[in-house]
Amino acid sequence: MLYILAGRFKNHKILSPKGLETRPTTSKLRESLFNICQNYIEDACFLDVFAGSGAMGIEALSRGAKQVTFIDESRESIRCIRENLRSLGVENRGYPLLGQAFEMMDKLNKQQQKFDIIYMDPPYGIEGLAVKLIKRIDEGLLLKPQGMLFIEESKTALIDKEGWHTLRLKSARKMGRSQLLQFEQMSEL
Repeated sequence: MLYILAGRFKNHKILSPKGLETRPTTSKLRESLFNICQNYIEDACFLDVFAGSGAMGIEALSRGAKQVTFIDESRESIRCIRENLRSLGVENRGYPLLGQAFEMMDKLNKQQQKFDIIYMDPPYGIEGLAVKLIKRIDEGLLLKPQGMLFIEESKTALIDKEGWHTLRLKSARKMGRSQLLQFEQMSEL
């Protein structure tokens, strides 16, 4: 069972999608991410890609984010996210989108949406997926200037630390079988 770790909804249970091969983000990794961005979360626009249960985005709402957009391609995940938002009374601050990650990111870009914090937790084992996601954000899409991009990936995945155009790697932390990479948007396009 997942619980919100801190903020307005601390200790609230989060429903998880049933029967899916989801890999919930550990509470240690969630806590680490929010320790990093605790001074930026208040009134932030947050994007949760490969959202699963929505625990990361709901944690952001609990800690003061203004709004969260959730992307997942599973109907069951989107159903759980909607139910979790409803149970907290924050349906008007959470926007679940059903669809493939790249297509939904393109849709948000066409709507000229920008986010202060983007969190992506792509499935492990799909070679090159995390790099493709980082490249999409590095093209200047979706992230506000000085915004933060977090990628959760397998600790064995190799991700280039340098060579990005608008992003700068600030940190890479290994936790259990995962690593959390933090990038910052450096320039306004």
